[in-house]
Amino acid sequence: MLIIRFDLFHSSRGNQQFNHYPVKFPNQPVCEFIDNFYADYSKYVDDMVNLPRKDECPIAPRIIYVLNKPFPSKAVPPFFPSGLWKTQILITLNDVETARFELITKTWNDLGI
Repeated sequence: MLIIRFDLFHSSRGNQQFNHYPVKFPNQPVCEFIDNFYADYSKYVDDMVNLPRKDECPIAPRIIYVLNKPFPSKAVPPFFPSGLWKTQILITLNDVETARFELITKTWNDLGI
């Protein structure tokens, strides 16, 4: 089974000294993740091209470009502080790591987006 896992790390000073952030996202099958993603965030990604469709499983290989699209602050729970964030995304197939992504983003106070 293809499973996706997220871990968040925060650097409050922005100096890349990250601490594991104590929020837990459940490990879940990728297809279940896509369905939950659309249930919670579809209004933020409706204008994005080439995303997997809701209920598309298995997900066919594709290239997805996200260019000049600010992340909507309303999609982030208010308890997440500003600063430098690192997100690790791990995908496993039958308990064997098949992909690992690391995203580093800088966040600041709400710009009303």
